[in-house]
Order: sequence, then structure tokens, then C-alpha cells
Amino acid sequence: MKVAVVAIRDADYLNIDPKASFELAGDDALIIRLPCKELENLLLLDATTVASAAKKAAEARATETATEPKFPSEAEVEVTIAQVSQMPFVRQTIEDQWIVQWFKVRGKLSDAGQLAEARREFETRWQNLAWRRRCCPGKAILRRVRQWLQAEPWKLSVSPKQLFDAFEPDAELRSLFDKVQEYVDRVLPANREAVQNRASQTGSP
Repeated sequence: MKVAVVAIRDADYLNIDPKASFELAGDDALIIRLPCKELENLLLLDATTVASAAKKAAEARATETATEPKFPSEAEVEVTIAQVSQMPFVRQTIEDQWIVQWFKVRGKLSDAGQLAEARREFETRWQNLAWRRRCCPGKAILRRVRQWLQAEPWKLSVSPKQLFDAFEPDAELRSLFDKVQEYVDRVLPANREAVQNRASQTGSP
């Protein structure tokens, strides 16, 4: 019998422009690559997830305390993600790792001009919020966003589970989930056929 094995990997620093992808490792496993550095980055790809989770938490608290719910708008969440993802420690975490990968793609470093070119290319990506959302250290950024929610004026405690519950995958990610389903659907019927053949050979039900 075959086992449907699916490995879901984050992008880490293996791509200079991470994208969702999948590949079959023979007939035995499906390898899915997320379009971002870490799983937590998925919660930062737009402001909707954090804003929705914060609203739900605020409404639950308001019901218990009979007060008006207070929660940030999507625009306020957007500004916070942009600010936090551009903090110096984020750049320090990413830049050297990215440049190493750039040279792996382009070839060995042979002169200072190549290094200058790599830094210019990094700067272009660094100024792009969508790229920073995918490539920043997701756990660290998400921790700071949650701390922002806990502070004045919101005073909201939003757990990672609540955030993932609020997450709605985009078309790119849904296509990966479809590949997982297709793979499992292909493996499981083969297992059922193997069991039926064995049963017919042994006479067992």
C-alpha cells in the first residue's frame, strides 16, 4: 500500500523572489513550497486577516463587558505592517541572506561592481511592501503586530490560532491545496484497489 505523503515547506531564504510551487518526489511524496519565508507570513500578506481577527476579538469582549467594541481598521493594520516590516532589525535579518542567494543564482562574486548591483536589487525589493511581507521573518513581525494590538487604544489579545482562523487563502494558495487533494485522491484509490485484490486472493471479506 502507498501512503499519501505531503511535505509543506516554507521559502526561507532559498529564493530571491519566493513563489508558491509544488513537485512530485517520485510517486511517493508531494512537496509544496509556500510563497513566503514562514507560515506566519501568510497572515501578513494583506491587512484583512489581522483586522478581521481583531474585530472578532473586540466584539467578543464587548459582548461580555456591555461596551462598544474598539478595533483597528484595515488601513491602520496596513500602516502598522508596513512600519514594522521596515524596521532595521528586519533588514539586518534579510539582506545578507538574500545577497548570498542572489550570487548563487548569478554566479560567483568576482568584483565589487557585482556586490553593488546585488545591493541595488535588494533595495528595490526592500522598498516593495508586498515583497517584504513575503520575505520578512514572519514570526517576529507577527509578534510585534500582536503587541501593537495589546497596547492602547485597542488592548486586544489575539492569538495565532485566532489569526489563522481568520485567514482566507488567495487563489495562489488555493491552487496548492488543490494539488494536495489531487495527489491524495490519486493515491487512495490505488490503496483501495490493493486491499480489494488482496481480499479476493485470500478469500477474506
